[in-house]
Amino acid sequence: NDHLFSHIQFQHPDWFSAFHPTVGEPHVQIFEEPKQRGMRFRYKCEGRSAGSIPGERSTDSNRTYPSIQFLRKWTYLRVTSEEGY
Repeated sequence: NDHLFSHIQFQHPDWFSAFHPTVGEPHVQIFEEPKQRGMRFRYKCEGRSAGSIPGERSTDSNRTYPSIQFLRKWTYLRVTSEEGY
């Protein structure tokens, strides 16, 4: 099963640590890759859209989509007593 990111294990000598960072580091976990079907990204100026990008486990009866999750990402929240949110 060819994966979109499978080439990295050949280009990066330490591919395991590249995708399994130590605890506390922000990183992305890939849950589902895009289905390989020979389509490419299209810019809006190129005209007609090619449609949605299905996930690799997508079927006609059960549509799935590529999905990722950002883990351990630091964000900042400003809390005030002022309105304007």
